[in-house]
Amino acid sequence: MKKVPSNVVKRRSRELTNVFEAFTPYSGMEGKVERIWITDIASDGVHLNLQHFSVGRYLLPYHSRGLKGA
Repeated sequence: MKKVPSNVVKRRSRELTNVFEAFTPYSGMEGKVERIWITDIASDGVHLNLQHFSVGRYLLPYHSRGLKGA
């Protein structure tokens, strides 16, 4: 298999980066207060596993103080 010229590789990489940077699935959610479900502490012991009913799953930095129950 022949090597692809570096200028072609760079151009393709830039195009793919632009596609990913243009993808904003959470736009409009900034600043909103939502109810979430904390499922457990992540396996790394540093984050909480969260689940939002319509958007998906997240990791949140874990600080034991300041968390309110429902």
